[in-house]
Amino acid sequence: MPPEVERITELLATSSALPSGTSLADIFEASYRYSVRSQRSEYAYKNAIVQRILLGKYSLGTAAANFEVRIGSSKLDVLLAREYLTAFEIKTERDELGRLASQIEQYRKACRHVWILTSERHAKVAEKLLPATVGIAVLTSRHQVSSRRAAASDRDALDSASLLRLLRKREMVSLLKRLGADPKDVPNTKLFSTLLDAAQSESLEAIEKYVAAALLKRSAPAAALLRRLPNSVAACALAMDLTTPQAERLISAFNADVTGESLCLPITHTFGESSTN
Repeated sequence: MPPEVERITELLATSSALPSGTSLADIFEASYRYSVRSQRSEYAYKNAIVQRILLGKYSLGTAAANFEVRIGSSKLDVLLAREYLTAFEIKTERDELGRLASQIEQYRKACRHVWILTSERHAKVAEKLLPATVGIAVLTSRHQVSSRRAAASDRDALDSASLLRLLRKREMVSLLKRLGADPKDVPNTKLFSTLLDAAQSESLEAIEKYVAAALLKRSAPAAALLRRLPNSVAACALAMDLTTPQAERLISAFNADVTGESLCLPITHTFGESSTN
């Protein structure tokens, strides 16, 4: 068990040791600060992207973050949707770079901008390994995202099939209707191929904009939840797909005084879990 989790467990077991009025949010925030100083996990990198880029550079009204997104044969760590898509591949201090070049080539098929967010250990190697269009950023010891090489806009590798595969069923159906096709008699097994054929009349830029807008709309409920939760769980909150009652119970739990009433909140979603179609 990680030391920070052991410490939280000990404190909760002897709640009298906590200052009066301590909330679950307070404990998460303190634990997260300890974690990013002692041993930075992939989650720390994901949360840095949310805090420093999504919230720090853009806003929840104009951008959205999606996590663990399948693109081709690879799974992208963070997909940022605005008017177009931006990929962020994470390589922590403990990761190897053996698959990085092939992963980046997959992401270039769906994302106009591609970044790697990594540690000082890997930055120079990544700069030599990756195309000049790929941005390189480092998560500093002060938990800041420092750009070492800006990502260049690159549409040469974009592929309509890779973009359309990012859509969920209802989003595919909606796009088919917009393209003038009738999806009601299209079986699920033929939905994607039918959409791909119908989209041949559309420009790649139009498809890119539709997919980005769909991902932005999809993330709106999680974005609303984020405003009411601790910063330490921002990335986790955006990755969850909760019902309204579940979200309210989660907010109540974080606001609860753990030195008083005990908590019992059976929310089963895990980080990276997505909803079904």
